[in-house]
Amino acid sequence: MNRIFGMDSGVMRFLTLVANLAILNVLFIVCSLPVVTLGASLTALNYVALQMIRQEDSYIMRGFFRGFKQNFLQATAIWLILLAAGIFLWLDYWSVSQYFTGAMRTVMLVGLTVLAVMWVMVFLYVFALQARYENTVKQTMKNALFMALLRLPYTVVLVLIDALLPLLPVFLPQTAPMVLFVWMVCGFAAVAYVGDLLVNRAFLKTFEEEREMQEQGE
Repeated sequence: MNRIFGMDSGVMRFLTLVANLAILNVLFIVCSLPVVTLGASLTALNYVALQMIRQEDSYIMRGFFRGFKQNFLQATAIWLILLAAGIFLWLDYWSVSQYFTGAMRTVMLVGLTVLAVMWVMVFLYVFALQARYENTVKQTMKNALFMALLRLPYTVVLVLIDALLPLLPVFLPQTAPMVLFVWMVCGFAAVAYVGDLLVNRAFLKTFEEEREMQEQGE
């Protein structure tokens, strides 16, 4: 029994992880309420999740507010750019669907779909990159798109992870109360944590390949 509930046991490590994710989830929800701060909250969420994965810091609240404060300006700029671009794409989709027909409509919708896919790719990686590395807003967004394309299998899995909980009530309406409960308790943090497991591997794999190329060049 002591082995099962000892501090170093798998059960206790899992329960500690769940508790930390629950705390992180509350911090994220509260700090995202003004909406304009969503970018900084997402960055802080990724900041702490990546620290947890790399076992760099165990202080959830301190880490969250450090990540929030350090990245506030750039993360907010990134979020507002993505928000404006998303609204622009949605309005274009609506306009094209309403006022165009035939081949022109098809071509324009295909073009907008490509842009929408690129938007999603940037969104998946950009806040984790902002949380981890210092760069300009433009370079961080370019790096996010590059990473998404370079690690396309990881990107596809990230889309599935991020879409699982939101789409579950659509296909299984009876799960809606459970899904809402999960979101409120630890959903956002859990999705970020699982996603950042993949993102961290993508980062490591990319930098290992870059180092190997540099060594071969020398």
